[in-house]
Amino acid sequence: MNKERYQAQVAQSITPFVSSTYRYAQQEIMSRHKSKRSNKPSRDASTGSFVITALEDEKWDYRTAEGIARQISRPVQEVKTVLETDPRVRQSVMRTRSGDTLYTLKKKRSALKDIFTAFRAMNSDKLGSD
Repeated sequence: MNKERYQAQVAQSITPFVSSTYRYAQQEIMSRHKSKRSNKPSRDASTGSFVITALEDEKWDYRTAEGIARQISRPVQEVKTVLETDPRVRQSVMRTRSGDTLYTLKKKRSALKDIFTAFRAMNSDKLGSD
């Protein structure tokens, strides 16, 4: 058997193994590349979980849909849909100075505390804060 013929037979026998190994390695590299590419949530991730996480942020008592959308890089309408349908979210009786709706988590602020906060805010606007 000559050298070229032997090399051709070896190449034919290992080609399926090499190509499947190559495809697997390529998929691994691409999945690692995707995970390192961005810290922002992927588009297929649940918007609802990101909205709830944003509302749980201790830095804020109340959030607007626009602020949450900006933080999680999602469309405002998508965020509003989650805020209006999720049973864990409460729409506040207060509004921002520009008239935007405020939202909070039910477990974070009770309805009574929400009304009291609105009452205090209304009085401080009328009477001035101490």
